[in-house]
Amino acid sequence: MSPPPGAGRTTIEARDGQAGIRLRTAPRKDAGRSPASRLFLLLLGILGVLVFVGLGIWQLERRVWKLDLIARVDQRIHAPVVDAPGPVGWNGLTAVGSEYSHVRLAGRFLGGASTLVQAVTELGGGYWVLTPMRTDRGFVVLVNRGFVPVERKAEFERESGDGFTAPVVIDGLLRMSEPGGGFLRKNDVADNRWYSRDVAAIATARGLTDVAPYFVDVGASGTDGWPRGGLTVVNFRNSHLVYALTWFTLAAMLAVAQAAPMWPLAARTGKMSIPPQVLGNDKSFAAASFAGKVGAVADPDAANRKNLLLLIQLRWLAVAGQVLTILVTEYWFAIPLPLPEMAGVVLFLVGLNIFSLLVLRGQRPISNAQLFVALIFDMAALTIQLYLSGGASNPFVSLYLLQITLGAALLTPWSTWILVVAASACFVFLIFQFLPIAIPHHGGSDLLALHLRGMFICFVLAAGLIVIFMTRINRNLRERDAYLADLRQRSAEEDHIVRMGLLASGAAHELGTPLSTISVILSDWRQMRSVTRNRELAGDVAEMQAQIERCKSIVSGILMSSGQARGEGTIRTSIRHFLDDLVQEWRVSRQPLNLDYRNDFEPDEQIVSDTALKQVVFNVFDNAQEASQDWVGVTAERQGEKLMITVRDHGPGFDEGILAALGQPYMSSKGRPGGGLGLFLVMNVVRKLGGDFSARNMEQGACVTLSLPLAALTDGDDHEG
Repeated sequence: MSPPPGAGRTTIEARDGQAGIRLRTAPRKDAGRSPASRLFLLLLGILGVLVFVGLGIWQLERRVWKLDLIARVDQRIHAPVVDAPGPVGWNGLTAVGSEYSHVRLAGRFLGGASTLVQAVTELGGGYWVLTPMRTDRGFVVLVNRGFVPVERKAEFERESGDGFTAPVVIDGLLRMSEPGGGFLRKNDVADNRWYSRDVAAIATARGLTDVAPYFVDVGASGTDGWPRGGLTVVNFRNSHLVYALTWFTLAAMLAVAQAAPMWPLAARTGKMSIPPQVLGNDKSFAAASFAGKVGAVADPDAANRKNLLLLIQLRWLAVAGQVLTILVTEYWFAIPLPLPEMAGVVLFLVGLNIFSLLVLRGQRPISNAQLFVALIFDMAALTIQLYLSGGASNPFVSLYLLQITLGAALLTPWSTWILVVAASACFVFLIFQFLPIAIPHHGGSDLLALHLRGMFICFVLAAGLIVIFMTRINRNLRERDAYLADLRQRSAEEDHIVRMGLLASGAAHELGTPLSTISVILSDWRQMRSVTRNRELAGDVAEMQAQIERCKSIVSGILMSSGQARGEGTIRTSIRHFLDDLVQEWRVSRQPLNLDYRNDFEPDEQIVSDTALKQVVFNVFDNAQEASQDWVGVTAERQGEKLMITVRDHGPGFDEGILAALGQPYMSSKGRPGGGLGLFLVMNVVRKLGGDFSARNMEQGACVTLSLPLAALTDGDDHEG
């Protein structure tokens, strides 16, 4: 099948003033995700909401527990002193029922058996000194004599028993054993490294028997000597309400995101109105609207919208990561942090994301300055969190590189360099200004190992996020570049069509007078006796006059569609009637030998009969007839919300080169000037309607399929997307 000759069969309705072309655009195709991915994201969002709500409820329960603990401890430390429990009552001791009781011990310390356990107190990092005491009642109790700094460690490790012969009486707080060790640091008995006050393990390591399952923290001595007692933490911070509000806020935000999905946003970010300077100064382009397989034309800021959406997603990850890190540090590492201030930063990021979503849903274009300001806010939030947690010594300080990398991909060069300067300034600021955090003291190798673990976690986090988001950002940029290239190609095609429309309209005007003259001459001939007496000659003249009338009808159609008779090019009908009338008209005018037509379109739909659409189908029919004079097959059916028209023939089929460049102008196997314009115009009109055009070879002949969305056919107005 190849394009038929003749401009009369390739006319496209021109209805934009001065013989301009009216190109009907299709409704915007769904630029969103597939239903399966939407369902997955919906379920994932619901799961996230449930998790956040569960964490908020857990924090409220923790708050109740903390309030009970505060009240219980306050009551016990101010209660009258009692004797420490003996062996008879050991089995009934629990943390809830006995811990922080104000008790008294009388006996003698066992010299040479002290154990130093790493500790962090208000005095800094150092060690608790736990020394066993043989009570007057015969059992042994580990007594936490108090805190010593790191530089005094050796002194107390070498304590002799000379100073422990005298009997003593001490008052203190009963504390339950802390088995196992600290976070990621199990007690190492062999190397005598202790990270928790594990009574049973210490007793075994020191060869002690009849040891109570608790230890006693001594009270303050009133002197400045070492060990220094009275440092037991009995004033507990209660920030669980802040945590709960944070989790509930995250749950609410995620619920809002699920209730007001991003599908309209995704469609809007896929739209674009291309300024003329992008495609050149050809004013003819301004008369055409674009649509087609890639959907509606996207805004110039489409890539910026998608990139801002990526920043929002990254910020959600930052919020979740910061909350998780704060919880682990506070409750697992037992490192005190300024929780209210840090929670305030997290809530600021949540509010910033809400504002960014509102901006993203608005109609205003997203500029480079807005992306720059968004990254500056993120950098400020990171700086505050680092200031509150150790400054430049925090291993997560390298997250600045992630923000700079994103800036390099998203921003203009001047914005990126400003971001680099700002990050450098923040880093220098954090070197000199920060709030120190009290971390457990380790030996040099242990402290370095802990810092390296943090650096590794930060590296993996930053590397993963860079790969994920840079891949998506580059994909957005590639899509934009490919789309602009496609639009430039379409602009050239539209310009070609406009020129063809102008030439066709001009030719129609020019042909009017010669055709009228020939028609008058033929009428005169039919009155001549020599013609009327010769039946064969009279029949030829009559056929010539009929063909002249047909040419005049075609010319009139061109003039009507180019604006000479507005409003007469379209009528209301149904798809079945439109197709039946179209096939009948083509059958009468072309008189094919064998037309196999089947109209299976059900249920029927009301549409606007469009001259351009009729000419498109005629072009395909003409190509099939030229390739196969003896048989042409036409089938019309409905597939969902699309009209499918399939045209088959028994001709030689398409050449491979033509199939590879299907729809390009002047691609024809007929070897004549102007060949190939028919299918070129067919593809352009179908594309404007949002449909698809495909061609393939069969065992005998070829098959061409037109797929047209019903939404584009049932509305007579242009669809600007």
